[in-house]
Order: sequence, then C-alpha cells, then structure tokens
Amino acid sequence: MHTVRPFAALAVFFLLTSCAVDKMAINMVADALSKPGGTVWTGEDDPELVADAMPFAIKLYESLLEGAPDNTSLILSLGSVYVMYGNAFLQTPASMLPVADYQKKEAMLARSKKFFMKGKNLLISGLEKKHPGAAKLIAEKKTNEMNKLMTKDDVGYLYWLAAAWMSAFSVNAFDIDVAVGVPVAHSLIMRALELDESYSKGAIHDFLISFYAMVPLSLGGGDDAKAKYHYEKALKLAGGMSASPYVTYATAMSVKMQNVKEFDELIEKALAVSTADVYDGRLANVLTQRRAKWLKEHRGDIFLLDDDKK
Repeated sequence: MHTVRPFAALAVFFLLTSCAVDKMAINMVADALSKPGGTVWTGEDDPELVADAMPFAIKLYESLLEGAPDNTSLILSLGSVYVMYGNAFLQTPASMLPVADYQKKEAMLARSKKFFMKGKNLLISGLEKKHPGAAKLIAEKKTNEMNKLMTKDDVGYLYWLAAAWMSAFSVNAFDIDVAVGVPVAHSLIMRALELDESYSKGAIHDFLISFYAMVPLSLGGGDDAKAKYHYEKALKLAGGMSASPYVTYATAMSVKMQNVKEFDELIEKALAVSTADVYDGRLANVLTQRRAKWLKEHRGDIFLLDDDKK
C-alpha cells in the first residue's frame, strides 16, 4: 500500500510557514514524506494513536502541497490519506454505532463522504498533471481512451481514485452525481488490475469482492461468481497475512446469502491472523479484527436466526 512518513513533522510544519523556504526544498521534503514503503503508519498496532495524529499529518501534507502543487507523489499520498482517514476513522466506526446514536452516525458518515470526495477530486487533479487531458476523459466517461494513458506507474492513482469513488457511493448510493461515475471507477480499477494485480498484496482483488457482490448489475457489479474469484485471488496474494479478504467476503457474500456457517468460519479466520509483527499491513489487520469482533457480537442482528443460534 502507498504509505507516508511524517517524521520530524512539527519541525517541517513550522519550516513550511517561513517565506524563506524555496520550492526545491519543499519538493525535497515532500518527496521524502511521500516515498512509498515504511511502517510508521501502517505498521502501528494502536489505531487511536494514528487517529489522533492523522489530522495533523493531513494539514502538514496540505501545507506542503501549497508549496509544491505539481508534486504528483505528494498528491497521491494526500489523496490516499483522505480516503484512509474517512474509511478507518469515520465510516467504519459510524457503522458500528448503536441505533440510538443515529444523529452521530449520520454526522460521521457525512463527514466521511467529504473526505472521500476530497480524495477523489485531488487524485483526478494529480492524474491530470501526469497525463494532460485525463480529467476531461474521466468527466466525459471516455474510459477506454483514459485507460490507454495509464501505465504501471499509475496503479496507485487508479486504486485510490476508485476507492475514493466507491467509498463515497457506499455512504450514499442515491447521490446521482456519484452513482453515475461508478462504471468509471470500475473501469479504472480493472485497468489497475491489468497493470499490476499483485498491488498491495491483493488489495485490488479485495476491492473487487465488494464491488461484484454489492454493486447493482446496472452499474457493472452483480456477479457473485466474480466476487468469489476475486476473494480467492486476494487470499492467495495476501499469503495469509491479511484479515481483510475474510471480512470483506463475509460481509459482502455470506450475509447476502444468509450463510451463517460460512460467516462464522470467515470471521474466525480473520481473528486468527497475527498482528504481532510490525509490517505494512499491521494497522489494517488491527482495524479489520476490531470490526470482525463487532460483527461476531452482532451476528444476531445481521442474520435471521433462531434464538438458540444467536
């Protein structure tokens, strides 16, 4: 996964506020912070620590981008952080709130959508800088022409743009402006799959599990066989190190088919994934297992079960 490194963040932030800093220096810092790899964020096992730090990191990146507006690596980093923050610390926690907290839930979901849309718009602007004319092709839904411009170097952009788009759609499927672009998001993620199916240890396949299981046929989804195919591919590429494919398939397909036994088995497999070692998927696993525990505790609300099976 494309990650970020907010080292010496406080010093950098004050440095950026100085009029003496030139564009070259800003680009050097931006390139260092947006360099792929590392486990400062993704190797953490304390989600609350990351949740508290991420808003500051977002403002740091926004400050950097003001001084280096053409730095496409920085744009990708900031765009992906918008999506990650919106999903991990707003949308997912909102989905686990009790019914009594309806107003709080709606507020968190609305806020998450704002982050998804900011990520979407920023990432489109980044693709435009990399490939002039790309934004117009996306707006006009000329995906065949758009995809011809894309290379393996653009896979991160394609993945996070599709993720931002579909995340916004998942918050409000009745937003016509977002919904009409779902086939575009699908086309972009399929191009990413074609260019590098192993990206981020199977993240594209994981994405496509939900897409084919949950998105209507009219928008390009609605294919359970494809959902299962991508689930199996995601598992293989993750090599047993990711809890996400299990939870994605359980919530997308097992619930849809009301297959309680399969759901229970998948949740247990997700909870069995180790989070002991520091690596770039550790935070995602901790968050995914937190959700898996909630799903296990609330399975009686998800399935139509007899009292003795709850």
